[in-house]
Amino acid sequence: MSFAFAAALALSLAAKPVAKTYQGPLDGVDVREQSAGVLAHFGHPDRAGAEATLTALSRELELSDLIRVSFIRTSLGALAAIELDAPETRLTFGRITELARRLSAAHGVTSTWAFIAPGPRDASLEQEAFYRFERGAPAGHERFIYREDPQYIAHLRRQSSDTTWHKARWPTYPLSRLAQAVGLPGRGCLQDRWQLQVIAALRWPDDVGENLAYAQVDLPGGMAAEIQQAALKEKVSVSKLVTQAIEAAREKNELGDRPGHERHASYDEGQPDAEKHARRTLTLFLPEASLDAAEDAGGAEALSISRVVQYAWRRAHPVAH
Repeated sequence: MSFAFAAALALSLAAKPVAKTYQGPLDGVDVREQSAGVLAHFGHPDRAGAEATLTALSRELELSDLIRVSFIRTSLGALAAIELDAPETRLTFGRITELARRLSAAHGVTSTWAFIAPGPRDASLEQEAFYRFERGAPAGHERFIYREDPQYIAHLRRQSSDTTWHKARWPTYPLSRLAQAVGLPGRGCLQDRWQLQVIAALRWPDDVGENLAYAQVDLPGGMAAEIQQAALKEKVSVSKLVTQAIEAAREKNELGDRPGHERHASYDEGQPDAEKHARRTLTLFLPEASLDAAEDAGGAEALSISRVVQYAWRRAHPVAH
């Protein structure tokens, strides 16, 4: 082989275009029953431009009938949270990673992340991961197989509680690290994707702690007003006061225990004036550990989370008679 021919061959190989495709290790997974989606960080808060970009790309990828978008402002900046409604036919994670990859190349987009975790009704995936893209190319990923964690094995064998297993996932599991990186209140936003729509409309408090989970509790109207007034007086969030009450009862091993009759206000549930006050719903963002503890206590006593919160609040704030 002559030197000239060898040089020409080397040059032609070096100039060969790189295939603009991506194949991830989980791309074949059917995500209809899993928690999966895309987060996109836009460098400039131009919602109209972001919507136009997403509309054009979803049409190109034939996802127009499936796509739902929520816009969220976090400490990182402007985020678009993108979900795909599950069709009747198979929906692979590959379509989500392709959406993330293509979107990362769009004007104004700095980074995208495709994420996946077990769904609330299907735990068979037994792993979670996220894949980051920049300028149309992979830029990093994190993946964890649950069976590599002894805490998960103990959970499967019913040797530990849900609370213990959930605690093990924060702050180092992939979804936990992604939530922190993009400024979301907790990993629950990614595990239960509907929470992304909630936080797009409701701002979470910044005085409660980390790894927050969304919850709603139904309380007697008088108690709900009492909690809200206390929050205004102390200049803190309602979520913080409720968290403090839960933790106080938890420390005394009284979570889920009904307080004595002498502590109740006249408008508490079961008291003479309770029917004079319409029930009200409080929207809360609680640390996942506190919410888990309340749910565990409620499960042990066959109580709703609302009843557990009522009892905890009245124990922490008894009414003087």
